[in-house]
Amino acid sequence: RLHDRLVYYRTEEGWTLHRLAP
Repeated sequence: RLHDRLVYYRTEEGWTLHRLAP
């Protein structure tokens, strides 16, 4: 897999990427 757990948050600025697992 290319990434571990990744979550994208939709905000007014756009998309914010947050990595759940280091």
